[in-house]
Amino acid sequence: MNRMRQKLKWILPAALLLLAGCAKDSGFFGGRRAEKEAALPTWTPDGETARMVKIAGEATWLTVRGRYIRNQHGEPVLLRGVSIPDPQHADKLRGDRTASSMMRSAVKDLRANVIRIPVMPEGTESMGFAHDPQAYLKTHLDPVIDLAEKLGVYVIIDCHYIADYPELSAKVQEFWRHVAPRYKRSPNVIFEIFNEPIGPNDWTTFRAFAQPIVDRVRKMAPDNLIIVGGPNWSLNMGGAAKEPIAGRNIVYALHVYPRHAPATWQEDADALMQQHPVMVTEWGFESGAEPVLSGTRSGFGEPFVAWLEARQLGWTAWIYDDRWTSRMLDEGGALTGGEGGMGEVVAEALRRSWRL
Repeated sequence: MNRMRQKLKWILPAALLLLAGCAKDSGFFGGRRAEKEAALPTWTPDGETARMVKIAGEATWLTVRGRYIRNQHGEPVLLRGVSIPDPQHADKLRGDRTASSMMRSAVKDLRANVIRIPVMPEGTESMGFAHDPQAYLKTHLDPVIDLAEKLGVYVIIDCHYIADYPELSAKVQEFWRHVAPRYKRSPNVIFEIFNEPIGPNDWTTFRAFAQPIVDRVRKMAPDNLIIVGGPNWSLNMGGAAKEPIAGRNIVYALHVYPRHAPATWQEDADALMQQHPVMVTEWGFESGAEPVLSGTRSGFGEPFVAWLEARQLGWTAWIYDDRWTSRMLDEGGALTGGEGGMGEVVAEALRRSWRL
């Protein structure tokens, strides 16, 4: 995880930390009994079954109807996979682990059918999209988009801001001015308009910020799915159920980590996903990592995956990397495992997903 993320993600309200204090010891949803019941209190299954898909032949557009993403036949589909690092970071700083090699490994070894690509809009270390947008797109983003098409998988391009949002409208719109038209004819490309808005922590305020961005992206790219998160690091999504973003083919994002106590988000998230598609575009854990990410297989990983599976939610785990936390890979490139590593948990969850 990048340095900016490491600085920001631990600054959570004290009340949130207190509510989550027992998560590591008693399980993310409050103990074994609560783990089993976590799928039930605010959730009503609807009888439809979403299934994993890969693109066979020419890609066709995904659409939204009801609470599902659907294929050209109207059938609910599941998109599940991983995030990789910013492709410029991977290509320049990871040696042989380029963005393309990471994508190929995630698809072939883990069987991911969607790869989330975080693009650092302003960048660090004299790099980043804003330094030269066209060069960035041609050198780093185009190759992974082309590879995804060859591999038959979907990609999410994530405008990877982690910041208070009110003053960023012009910069976010400028980002999408370059990106959206370039991939408007690529049915396998999905746009996530803003990674993690922080404050103000109010959905109505955020909706007023996000709607013009969505409208502009939609004018430039009429058919691509658009993913919209929300304030408080894309955790406060309850308001979207009452005040949804206007437009076609909108999917909502949710980000959940071990210190995000379910009491602060679960009921609102369940209300939203009864009406609209929701993808958990970030989740993960790593024992001993910064406080918001620190968790274990039994305390967070397994109960949270069970929650995802009960609701037939798509997701992209953060992150298929050995440097940015929460790491799925060790320094040798093997999946992290045991009680403190998330790599094996994600791999097992993806294998199960194809058996649905």
